[in-house]
Amino acid sequence: MKRYMSIAPAVALMLVMSMCNPSQAASVTATWTYDYNANPPCSATVTVSCVSGFQFLDVTTSTHVILATVANPTPASGATTVSTTVSNASLGARSFSVAATYIDGSGNAQVGPMATPVTVTITPNAPTNLTVVVAP
Repeated sequence: MKRYMSIAPAVALMLVMSMCNPSQAASVTATWTYDYNANPPCSATVTVSCVSGFQFLDVTTSTHVILATVANPTPASGATTVSTTVSNASLGARSFSVAATYIDGSGNAQVGPMATPVTVTITPNAPTNLTVVVAP
């Protein structure tokens, strides 16, 4: 009997944007929850019909860009929080999403549906060390 996987990620995607010092670009941390009760993580003993990890993507344009490939956390069971941080995020309004990657029943690597995208605006750091001199 063939087992088909439905990777409809029980994913709630939350993004936190943090700015680094002025010589660095923005850093974006994404945190989501994945429910492994529906689909088990891949392991040494579970090699098909399993979740192999995640892709964190910039989906701002129609050409989606994989920003990070994220492994399953350890342990991965039940509703588990997963996160990743990427640096050098582009400035402006950006939309991000995450998708589970999995190995299907035939042993082929696949990508499941994406979570609802989250849009944030990434701005540059504010200038520092402003000095104003007023002459009489």
